[in-house]
Amino acid sequence: MTFPHPRPGLTHDNRFFWEGVAQRKLLVQRCAGCRRLQHPPAPMCPSCHGFAEGVRQVRGSAVNQVGGVEHVLVTAGTGVPTSAVILGRA
Repeated sequence: MTFPHPRPGLTHDNRFFWEGVAQRKLLVQRCAGCRRLQHPPAPMCPSCHGFAEGVRQVRGSAVNQVGGVEHVLVTAGTGVPTSAVILGRA
């Protein structure tokens, strides 16, 4: 038996990430001010509090350490549960 996966809720902040996934690229948000990489994407850098955002393609191997679906928190305006995965370096 298969279960359909809900489509992710697209926002201004995460659209680049999901468009990259469709192209089989791993894109991560990068602050244009302090160059900090952050994921999940957010409108403001938690390090320098800047709003200038950029994107960087990253590569490498990772190991899935933890994963799950949060049914209490839903993606804004979609009613879709939020999925989360924590990766570690391989």
